[in-house]
Amino acid sequence: MKHVEFSGDNYEGYIRAVTAPVTEILSLNVKKHEGKTVDDLNKAVVPLVESVEKANDKYAPLARGATLEDAGNYAALVGWESVKVGNI
Repeated sequence: MKHVEFSGDNYEGYIRAVTAPVTEILSLNVKKHEGKTVDDLNKAVVPLVESVEKANDKYAPLARGATLEDAGNYAALVGWESVKVGNI
């Protein structure tokens, strides 16, 4: 089990995600063994976040934060109207 503290805009996103009909949980990890950093992860995630929020503004912002147990491990929550696959 991992714990993530959502605050600010992330708290609003958390509430929208967990009250949506469908909640997607993403686990994101910094690949330290490959020499990657948190900045590298953020650079990779920002375009994804922007695309999801643009296509799914009803449940934006996407909630994300670091896990309290593992440095370099992050979680993100996304609310969706259904499990039907759409275009992002």
